[in-house]
Amino acid sequence: MNATDLLPPLATLPPAPSDPYESCWSVVLARTPRGDEEVSRHLMPLTRAQRSLLLATDGELSLKQVVAQQPELRTARLSREAARLLAFGLVKQVRGELPRQLIVEAMNLTIRVPLSTFAPREGASPPALAARAHAAPTPRPTPRREAGAWPVQAIALAAILALAAVWLANL
Repeated sequence: MNATDLLPPLATLPPAPSDPYESCWSVVLARTPRGDEEVSRHLMPLTRAQRSLLLATDGELSLKQVVAQQPELRTARLSREAARLLAFGLVKQVRGELPRQLIVEAMNLTIRVPLSTFAPREGASPPALAARAHAAPTPRPTPRREAGAWPVQAIALAAILALAAVWLANL
């Protein structure tokens, strides 16, 4: 008996999970200017799989071709990761389309992304909009009663009660 007799046959191992949206792997994605900036500066908290997919996105290879070159990207979540990158504005669809339902689900973001990450790029909008995107909100005053009002009210109430007591005593 050798060591290979102890290993189970490959046919009994569970198959790798498949992506339910694998039929849309013909889509070709390209990085946007925001995606190029993310590659160089790491501004967003992307997962390792999302970052790897973003790096592999070149505007020429379909998701199926990317997986052929990088088999570690073949997961049950590849289409969701691609849709998430699309929702973040890091990639755009060049050829083909991801399912609309998948994109809508990806827009339900489960990570906190700073608002400044999605601010209009410099030069893409009027300077007033860019300044407004980075300006802090103005604080609103909260309505309060005057600090000295309650003692006056308490004294007035006590005086009314005293007068009522005197009036009742004279009856």
